[in-house]
Amino acid sequence: MFMTNVTGNFDNIPNELRQYPQWVVWRYTNRENERPTKIPHNPRTGKPASVTDSTNWATFDEALTALETGEYDGLGFVFTGTDSFVGIDVDGCINDTGEIQSWAREIINKIDSYTELSPSGHGLHILAKVQDKSRLPSGRKSGNIEVYTADRYFTITGNHLKGTSTEIYDRQAELESFVRELFDAQNESLTTELGPIPSDTEVQALVKAADQVVPDIHHLLYGHWFEARTDGIDRSGMEYLLARKLVEFGFKDLETVAKIVYGSAVHRAKTAGRSPAASWKLAVDCARHALERGTAVSYTEAERDGNWLLAQAVNYEDWLNQVPDAEPLWEGILYRGAVHLLAAPSKRGKSRFIHDLLAHLTWLPEQLVVNGKTLADGKYWNMKHKHHLKVLVITEEPQAAWRTRNIPLSNVKVISAYTARSGGVKPIAEVISSNIFDVIILDVLDKIIPITDENDNAEIVEKLAPILEATHNSTTCVVLVHHFRKSGGTDGDEIRGGTGLLGSVDVYIKFANVTDEKNARKLEVIGRLDHPEEPLYAVLNDIKHGTYELPQENAACQKDTPDGSTGEKIVLFLKTSKKPASPKDISTALNLTEAAVKKALARLVGKKLVERIGRGKYKVVEK
Repeated sequence: MFMTNVTGNFDNIPNELRQYPQWVVWRYTNRENERPTKIPHNPRTGKPASVTDSTNWATFDEALTALETGEYDGLGFVFTGTDSFVGIDVDGCINDTGEIQSWAREIINKIDSYTELSPSGHGLHILAKVQDKSRLPSGRKSGNIEVYTADRYFTITGNHLKGTSTEIYDRQAELESFVRELFDAQNESLTTELGPIPSDTEVQALVKAADQVVPDIHHLLYGHWFEARTDGIDRSGMEYLLARKLVEFGFKDLETVAKIVYGSAVHRAKTAGRSPAASWKLAVDCARHALERGTAVSYTEAERDGNWLLAQAVNYEDWLNQVPDAEPLWEGILYRGAVHLLAAPSKRGKSRFIHDLLAHLTWLPEQLVVNGKTLADGKYWNMKHKHHLKVLVITEEPQAAWRTRNIPLSNVKVISAYTARSGGVKPIAEVISSNIFDVIILDVLDKIIPITDENDNAEIVEKLAPILEATHNSTTCVVLVHHFRKSGGTDGDEIRGGTGLLGSVDVYIKFANVTDEKNARKLEVIGRLDHPEEPLYAVLNDIKHGTYELPQENAACQKDTPDGSTGEKIVLFLKTSKKPASPKDISTALNLTEAAVKKALARLVGKKLVERIGRGKYKVVEK
């Protein structure tokens, strides 16, 4: 009998694919009266993995490490709407002697890209790349052949088929031609299966009627959605949102819901390039999926009494599990499902700092380029962060300001702050809830969400409520960029909006100058979610090419303190002091200026020789 190495030859997996943090592990699960099913699992937690939630996936190395424990049967790669990879599963095409059937050979030759054996050894997996996934179906199956583009995972063995390419090639034209040949005959039979394709007159009448009675669907029906909602995943998500809104309003008939979806602008954008029959089938599938979820009992506003409120109660454990833990995207600074406030005085480089963060978060490590040279990720002040994330920036800054920075960005979409402001807070909250982006930046807050009185805490809380609710029920990291008051202040009063704004957010990132050091910036993070009892402090140098790094003496940290330095004097003083001391206490005792003491303390904190406790007092770190 023909056999394959089921453990895989992972050295053969193309390096290009390994670079994406979209890996899962899988194991066989036996279901009654069914063939074994390959269930994907999160390599980090061991829990079943969702193919639509990137928090469930891991890097290639993490997945391989999990597989080596012996608890799983193989590796898998998750296709998304933003990567360029497409998979073709050719099942049952290899007999027990290892002979490949002629019809499968034709597919291999037509696509001419990386090909490997499936885990069973009786099928083939072909990987190729395209520039536009919207022109291809996802999860469409014809006989023994299935095409994967997004929201699916592909088992990867590395058991390369000899005589085929070892690289993954761009095959847009070849794949489109292959898909047409494969599914056109199938499409012709769809009208028999689903009923005739509805007429334009009938469809548009239903669309118009739905627009008049169902709240908040006009933009989905007629196409007035953000530019950021134009990629493949987004269109699918918006289409399903439309179907759910129709069902929740009271539409219960499959054909009616399908016709409204079929006539919507979001569906037409999603199915561009497909035949009317195929488009109609997708609309029916979407409507069926929405109806199968059912609806909760709905109440009008007048009926929302105590009984209504009690009906909203959820068991504690279920409530905790409604959203995942706040996963760090950048350790100590940025977290999924959390609202962050980044505040600084005007013209202090906070937008450049954001630009720098985004470069590290959106590029893979070996692709980060500054002034034409690759910048090693380890050179940066904190390298514990995610890579290749999707980001939306809503900014007031013109293109010219972004252009002057020397670091290109990847996976970033941009909306003008003035465009976003005209739509109000609700569309922003919808985008956050969609989980399309890993990070959303609002730069700056008062240009996007107008606040009449920055001292009115009630107004601030009310304006931010949709953003907070959407974020806390999503996997999106939201960063609100804001200014300090001109008059200054401490303990949150320095922020425009003061304690009302500070009390609304989850994490406060304070970004400011370091006295007497022109190119240095002080970063303080309060409320970090992984270690809330340990605020993060760092001093960063703003260097000419637009990135930040630790000052050299902080990065080296080869010995406790330079001989005879201000830092050494401070450490010796704190070691002999019976209690923590403030900068003023230290400057008085050592006959130093308070500015010099603060500067030295910032460096000592960065080197973890001294820690800040309470309100502005310091002590030596216990070793």
